[in-house]
Amino acid sequence: MATAPALFPRTELAPGLSWWRTDDATGPWRLTVVRVDLTRNDLQLRAVHARDSLRGRETTSSIAQRTHDAAAGLHTRVAINADFFDLRTGQSENNQVSDGEWWVGRMLTDSPFDTWDNVHSQLSVAQSGRVDIGRYVLDARVWGRGGVVPVLGFNHAPAGTYESTAWYTPRFGSHTPRDTVPAAPAASAHRRLATHCGQRRQCGARSSAARRHYFP
Repeated sequence: MATAPALFPRTELAPGLSWWRTDDATGPWRLTVVRVDLTRNDLQLRAVHARDSLRGRETTSSIAQRTHDAAAGLHTRVAINADFFDLRTGQSENNQVSDGEWWVGRMLTDSPFDTWDNVHSQLSVAQSGRVDIGRYVLDARVWGRGGVVPVLGFNHAPAGTYESTAWYTPRFGSHTPRDTVPAAPAASAHRRLATHCGQRRQCGARSSAARRHYFP
């Protein structure tokens, strides 16, 4: 990408960490660039949630301040606002996996502005430090007494009228949502969309993964 000379000279924030601003006339865009050497053991990228919760909003500067702990040797050098979210609830529209823990898993991006159902691009950073941008979708299953059940939402209720299963963890809250199908029989009116699989006997081994979805 051809860019104009940097508006601000490159600043070295720490060994292996630098930032600068530049212009790209093809947009035109004004870009803030952060370069991180992920081969260094003393640098890491962390995904942090507003209020450390699935819901709620918090400014980027506030998150940077509360994650900075000099006494523990944790110095927040750069904080970047990331992902689209619902302005009413603060919930992210895409999958969220932080430090190997699934917070939210979706088959489709949950955006009210999309004209059709699709999966948005997402940033991933592997334990090895490899960075990738792709369209990831949830690929999860639960093994129980009756066989294998596909999980179509993780801490998220799948959209649509088909029969589906969601998997909720304490990250979601103290209660899971009720089944909201209008035509549900009275006997199953209070049936949950999913169970806390770690707390129910009938849930056996389970797995979850992010599968990259390739589009032509």
